[in-house]
Amino acid sequence: MNSGDTRPNPDPTVLTTQALLREMELLRELFTARLAHSDEARTLSLRVIETRLDGMDRLSESSIRDQKAAVAAALQAAKEAVEKQQEASDKAIAKSETAITKQMDQVVMLVQSGLKSVEVQLDDMKERVVRLESEKSGAASQIQQTQAASQTGSFATMAAVIGGLAAAGLGGGGIAALLMRH
Repeated sequence: MNSGDTRPNPDPTVLTTQALLREMELLRELFTARLAHSDEARTLSLRVIETRLDGMDRLSESSIRDQKAAVAAALQAAKEAVEKQQEASDKAIAKSETAITKQMDQVVMLVQSGLKSVEVQLDDMKERVVRLESEKSGAASQIQQTQAASQTGSFATMAAVIGGLAAAGLGGGGIAALLMRH
């Protein structure tokens, strides 16, 4: 120790300063290394994020293409289904029209057959009416003839009876009395 100097030899201040400088240099190297690693980690994280984003973009684009393709396929399938349904409907309508036409033809045939039957019956009835009128007319004529013949026969009978009575001698007054009674 120096006589006026109160510092010990070796001076701890110099040693402490040197140790402090050395430790600060080590800390600087450590922080620099950590910052470098941190920058690398950040850069690596950014690359990972960018890679993921690129992947997601590609996936989204692929998904959009797939969705467009799926929608186009679904629309095409729907269009084909509608066309098939239209064909089936057209066939069903054609069958229905054919069936209705056949039924209408059958109805026309039934109506024509019924009309022919009615026509035949009307002709039969006309013939019957004509025959009945003829028979009635003939019967009336026969009745008139019968009545005329009957009257003629009655007059002849009366004349014969009168003649017979006259011949029997009753005379005109007795005959007249007889006729008055009848």
